Amino acid sequence: MSFAVERLSPSERDRAIRQMRKTNHQLLEALERMDPDRACRLNMSFHEGLYAAADSRVILTMTQSSWNFFPVAFAVFYQMSARFEELRRKVYEEHEAILDAMETGDASAAVLAAQRHVRLSGERVFPNGTAQLYPSPGLL
Repeated sequence: MSFAVERLSPSERDRAIRQMRKTNHQLLEALERMDPDRACRLNMSFHEGLYAAADSRVILTMTQSSWNFFPVAFAVFYQMSARFEELRRKVYEEHEAILDAMETGDASAAVLAAQRHVRLSGERVFPNGTAQLYPSPGLL
């Protein structure tokens, strides 16, 4: 993430952020319409945009290969969640926090926002199984 902030020119960064914000707004709309298939595709697109901006080909490739199981998990989780309204807003806000940090050029804040989002997303989907995966309490 810090590489995305540091390596892109301001105009490239602004263009990437605009596209990711557009995708994030579309994601929120899909979640509000209770369209988990579209929401899942847009969520994947948002994260792929982050990895592409960071020129993280390895992470992008690994993530794309892991998306195979994600649509089903995403759809089931969001459809069955009693806290759906709260959760969809949190996903949107966490994505926006990443983009806000990138927009200011603060690489450290962008990394922390991204780590926090990954950690909290994991806790939402696997509430009893992520502590060992993301042990940094400072990310909260």
